[in-house]
Amino acid sequence: MVRNGNVPFADSRNGVAGWFGGGCNDGFPRVVAHCGYNLKVPALVTGLAPEDAELQNIIVAGWKSFASTIDITEFVWKNRWRPDRILACAREAHYNHPEVFYLARGVKLEQILRPDGTLIKAALTGLTYSLTMPEYLVCKSKLDAAVVEAMSIISGVANEEEKALRLHDYLVNVCDCDVTVKNDTVYSTRARTAYSALVRRKAVCEGYAMAYRLLLNAAGIVSDVSIDRNDKHIWNYVKVHGRWYHVDVTWDDPVCAGPVQRRRRISRRHFLMSDRKARMTGHKCWDVRGLPPANDERYDEKYS
Repeated sequence: MVRNGNVPFADSRNGVAGWFGGGCNDGFPRVVAHCGYNLKVPALVTGLAPEDAELQNIIVAGWKSFASTIDITEFVWKNRWRPDRILACAREAHYNHPEVFYLARGVKLEQILRPDGTLIKAALTGLTYSLTMPEYLVCKSKLDAAVVEAMSIISGVANEEEKALRLHDYLVNVCDCDVTVKNDTVYSTRARTAYSALVRRKAVCEGYAMAYRLLLNAAGIVSDVSIDRNDKHIWNYVKVHGRWYHVDVTWDDPVCAGPVQRRRRISRRHFLMSDRKARMTGHKCWDVRGLPPANDERYDEKYS
């Protein structure tokens, strides 16, 4: 729908809806949809439709080249996607590619339309980066070294459960909860990346989740992220021996649990949880975007 040169969009993951737009110098209306999140390669991704994979590949290629604008005109012409679906796909690309840790701001979708509503151009714009290319290469080498170190603890291990457990314990050991930013209202990028968790060794829940997914990718274990519907918390959704489970590394870290828990050993209470146990441990609402439910309860008592 076009109204006064604007189209509605809703980012269901942010719970935001609104009208954005305005005129442009060529006389055609410019439509701008804002997606206000921090975007965070290859990941083990399940269930992506071919067109979703195509757009994510375009976006990630732009990130890797440090592009400030990513042209998606041809893709939008071919697939006729609305702004909300494009922005949702960009957000999914962030969670599917945790090695891309250097994006500094959110992204805007800009579309230039003819008066009859047909598309002239579509692009993701406003992309900025927290590092220059030379700085990125230095940081990437540090992140790669951290992943190699983590992989050394699963050398010779074939069992997926044991791999996932060792990587869980490794991350809890090396990373501390960054209490200086976890209650910030400003969406800080620093503590929300795999780099922060594995190299800086301080992170909030998103940093833990992105780091764990990066390690699971390297170990050949399929995973995703599970997100609180109110965007208050994020943890991992992990496929072990063909079944899906919740894993919350953040809540298993004694530093994140507070001074009483800090004196005790590493917790595994939130490792390989069923949906039922996840709810019992305080995970009330989540979004796994069409993945199968975590119905298997075989580990609920084992890791308690």
